[in-house]
Amino acid sequence: MDNNSYDTAFRYMDKLFPLMPEHRNFLVGDLIQQTDLDHKQKLICASVSDEIRIILVNFKYAEYIKAGWFAIILTPLGREIKNSGGHFGYLRKQQEQSDLNRRKDIVDLKTKEFIYRARLIPYIFSALALVGTTVSIFLSVRALKNNKDEQMKQPMQQTIQLMPKYDTSNMLDTSPSRPRR
Repeated sequence: MDNNSYDTAFRYMDKLFPLMPEHRNFLVGDLIQQTDLDHKQKLICASVSDEIRIILVNFKYAEYIKAGWFAIILTPLGREIKNSGGHFGYLRKQQEQSDLNRRKDIVDLKTKEFIYRARLIPYIFSALALVGTTVSIFLSVRALKNNKDEQMKQPMQQTIQLMPKYDTSNMLDTSPSRPRR
């Protein structure tokens, strides 16, 4: 089989995949007759029908049944390829899946590198939070103490202001007292 007939066989095999029954045996020649190809294309496809059958079997898309040499049946891989839209559709989906997995691996690698480089950040934030909490508690206690002292002074000052004012200048007179008459 030369490269030109091989390429032609692959192209027509891809067009025949939607017509292949999933769980029944079939002949490639029967599928060619069911296609909507024009007469010339059907002749070209018929000329490479043996190559199509060989490709299906070699790529494990189909296998020969025991009852007949030319009759084949799709394998689970062949059914998956049929549902993917043919050989080239399957290859496209495989490539997309491969690209997606590669991008996921790159993102995972970058994430792990970042986590490794930033492994001390949680400890730094915890230490800062501890210092901040300690300072906050200290300032709160100090403010409460100052507020309490001011509250204690306020009633005393109010009491002093409410007391009547007496002239105390003669109370402290130390001169000897004169006898009263």
